[in-house]
Amino acid sequence: MALTAATAAMAEDYTDMVVVGKGETKIALDDFNAIRFAGGQMVVVNEEETMATFDLSDLSRLYFLPEGATPVELTTTTAGTASAEFFNLQGVRMGRFSSLPAGIYLMKNGSSVSKILKR
Repeated sequence: MALTAATAAMAEDYTDMVVVGKGETKIALDDFNAIRFAGGQMVVVNEEETMATFDLSDLSRLYFLPEGATPVELTTTTAGTASAEFFNLQGVRMGRFSSLPAGIYLMKNGSSVSKILKR
């Protein structure tokens, strides 16, 4: 399943780059000025030094976050969903987890709210 979205945005609307490979690395866009690809690696540099190096064979995703955004955390469990409430992204309360179609939802469990993806 692929999730894509089209938005009109300018580069200055984004504050962070997230690199996902062996772990997840978040780098502030203001901290570097170039990304170079050489020798099977992606190298993030600023004017004075190499900030981070990633093997291209390990990379699974690279994406940019707008100011104030947080990545969606994914889980592969349904534990604790029996007493949870589910809402779509417009804030409309949905039914039980098992009856929801595939999509992104907000899960409220007590005072905790999480973004979830149901496949």
